[in-house]
Amino acid sequence: MIDRLEIETTAVGSGKVGPGRYQLKQVYSSSKPYVGIKYGWTSYVGDQELSGHDCTAVGTVTGPGGFEAVQHSDACSRSMYKIGDSVTFNAVGTYNVTVSVTPKDGQEVTATETIEVIAMDK
Repeated sequence: MIDRLEIETTAVGSGKVGPGRYQLKQVYSSSKPYVGIKYGWTSYVGDQELSGHDCTAVGTVTGPGGFEAVQHSDACSRSMYKIGDSVTFNAVGTYNVTVSVTPKDGQEVTATETIEVIAMDK
């Protein structure tokens, strides 16, 4: 049984400007501002990380304007540095990163982390 679930976020490349705070960037003057974010989670049983691929995990990111991005995994815990699985944001606002993990023969545990995406500096 999972006792605790923690979520971590980081920017893909640049864009992190504080804990849970990310800033839009523009690569080319003709491109739309964006920031890419990756997230990971750690499931704990007591003080020990639950590793392996015997879980059902669903990560959902929701935000302004009906924004939603969903990812599925079998990982009980997943590093935010895993290759792939980034989410791209194009709008300023507050977003919720929610992860639900259900271990084999166990109860679902859910955690939510709120992040903020801010405008580019002028």
